[in-house]
Amino acid sequence: MTKLKKETSQNFASGNIELYPNCSEMVFRLSGDFEEIRTQMHNILDWTIGEYTGKYGGGDKEELHPNIKKSSDEIREKIKNAKTLEDFEQIVIEFTCNYETFFKKEDDNNLLVATCNNYDWTNVKKEEVYDLGDDELGGYYGISGYEYYSKKQSIDGYEIYKKDYLEDNENEKDIPIFIFPEKGFKVVDTNSKFIIKGDKIFQINNNGLELVPQIKDEKILNNLKILMNLDSSTSKK
Repeated sequence: MTKLKKETSQNFASGNIELYPNCSEMVFRLSGDFEEIRTQMHNILDWTIGEYTGKYGGGDKEELHPNIKKSSDEIREKIKNAKTLEDFEQIVIEFTCNYETFFKKEDDNNLLVATCNNYDWTNVKKEEVYDLGDDELGGYYGISGYEYYSKKQSIDGYEIYKKDYLEDNENEKDIPIFIFPEKGFKVVDTNSKFIIKGDKIFQINNNGLELVPQIKDEKILNNLKILMNLDSSTSKK
């Protein structure tokens, strides 16, 4: 645990926030009225920080890196200022071990949390969830909306990204899906992790979700497809 904590801290502090998933994801549910869920959100952040400082988890006591301190303060303010469960959905804790932590409203009294099971989370009043499955309705990737894309090419200042498929996903691996951001939009993550929520696409930026603006001009979009020889391809729009 100490080694994982140090690697996560070093990656985040250096600006490299790719945390190399290792199948240690978990999902749990926060329940109650809004203020109770807000309290548990603070508890989640407290535990995350406590793992770095040695308060929780049994690791070495260490001084909190300024970058993580700054980010945790920003998240704390977002939790404090939230008015709805949808506001919590816009928060991402980037520096939890192995996996970023995401939140998704289940209904008016329940918030799902997709995170890492390397933490005990014993200060959090929660219900662990095992029956959602790793599909569009639940599981870590279903809750987070997390998908990997690779930069396909750049044409006249437009950067085009193609969805990566796991080799064992036989139903989808041959279907090309592309993202066409507006010209000049900066993709922060060099590994191109995008968050898909319905018809909207986000990227993780500053411990939150930033909307990725999609090309709306059909002429520009069609010209890019022609240049890519992708007239019949599928795109996220």
